[in-house]
Amino acid sequence: MVASAEEMQAEIGRLRKEVNDFQGGLQAVNAQITLTAWSLNDRLNSEVATLRSAILQQVPVEDESRRDNDDITNRRAFANLRTYSGKSEEFEEWKFQFKVFLQKDAGLMDYLTTVELMDKTPTEEMLATAYQDMVAGFSTMVNPPKLRNAEWITRQLYQALCLKLTGTALSLVKNFLPETRTNGLVGWWKLCYEATGMTPQKMQGLAGKVYAPKRCKRYSEVTAAIEEWEIVVRHFQQAENVKLSDQTRIYSLRQLVPEELERDIIRSQTLTKPSEVKDYITQQVPTRRDMPKTSGPEPMDLGMA
Repeated sequence: MVASAEEMQAEIGRLRKEVNDFQGGLQAVNAQITLTAWSLNDRLNSEVATLRSAILQQVPVEDESRRDNDDITNRRAFANLRTYSGKSEEFEEWKFQFKVFLQKDAGLMDYLTTVELMDKTPTEEMLATAYQDMVAGFSTMVNPPKLRNAEWITRQLYQALCLKLTGTALSLVKNFLPETRTNGLVGWWKLCYEATGMTPQKMQGLAGKVYAPKRCKRYSEVTAAIEEWEIVVRHFQQAENVKLSDQTRIYSLRQLVPEELERDIIRSQTLTKPSEVKDYITQQVPTRRDMPKTSGPEPMDLGMA
């Protein structure tokens, strides 16, 4: 039997009511789930804070008031550490030696590594969290070593940096002097960032050295200049995620050598690859002599044997 229009309308109204009731119940469930999630998150944060506090109490932290004479700058090996003036190509070697020197203090190298990998200037809260995480890591040891407290670390680090940095590198950390609770660690982060991170100014300077290297005036300078240029190219390619074309490399190598040698490279019909150009330069440099500077006019070549 075919249902009448009134019966169909009534059925549609009943179905709509069921859908609305279902949606209302679903919203109530979602609200309850949200409230429960918030409650669980609050409890979790509270328990994590409690656990972290308990861990910090288990790992021994030394009382620095008893160790006034143990400043790291008073250690015999400190005087032998090299200084760093701000040249990025020298930074990795200097940083390695500096961190190895700090190995005597448990966890200090790990702490510095954590700080230098932070993606922005560390705040006091970020540094405190990193220190607590380091302490928590040592708590898993059967006999955890005594750790330096956070205040001692940043104070000693700042003092050491001020004594082992010169030039532009020292200028980077001098402004942090008033920030006594963070200056050493923030200074360390800034130093690492400027030496290894690609700021816009550094990128521009790097590009200039790649595409328009300074021309050598003397043949005795060429070999070292090429080695330095290749290092700069590697840094530039890694930072920009690009690869220089062969023609660009050849052009830059020509710009780098004395003009006489550049003219010979241009005239050559066989030097079509950067490796060939570099080999040619390497062969030519020992055979060419730097002309002594004279105050008078250069002698005229009459082409006579």
